[in-house]
This record gives sequence, C-alpha cells and structure tokens, in this order.
Amino acid sequence: LDYSSHEEFWYGNCRERVGWFPSSYVRDQYLTFQILNSNPSIPDIPSLSYFPQSMRFLRAKIVQELMQTERDYVNLLQNIVQVTKFLSYQLI
Repeated sequence: LDYSSHEEFWYGNCRERVGWFPSSYVRDQYLTFQILNSNPSIPDIPSLSYFPQSMRFLRAKIVQELMQTERDYVNLLQNIVQVTKFLSYQLI
C-alpha cells in the first residue's frame, strides 16, 4: 500500500489491482512480521488477501453460527442452574 489520506481507506495494489481498499482489509505487514518473529511457536499465517471473498464470507458465517451455538449453550446451562436451585429449595 502506498498511503492513507483517509483513515477508512488505503490506496495501493493487491494482486494486479490498484485502487482504494477499506482499512478493515488492510494489515500492517511490519507489525505482523514483528509479532510472528517475537513468538516462534506461531505457525506461518497466510494473508487474508490470499483467500477469495466468498471463502472469507463463508468463514464469517460459520463463526457467527458457532458464536450463536455457544450463546444458546450458555443459556441452557443457566436454565439448568436455575431449575436445580429451584428444586433444591423445594426439597428444603
């Protein structure tokens, strides 16, 4: 990337495309390089630009679904705790 005159967009090129890119799709390679070098146990992570937009969209949907499943599971556990408390008070 060449520069950013606006904080929401960066100008540069990616895979033979030149133009403005949303800053949410831009990562500082120098910072990423430092983080990876400071922790050798982290395996090489491919750039997000390596993956097609459709794959990133599918990944986002899967993560959303997993998060909702976890929320539902937490609600179920909370309900079990409440019912258990209620039943234990009934026995006393």
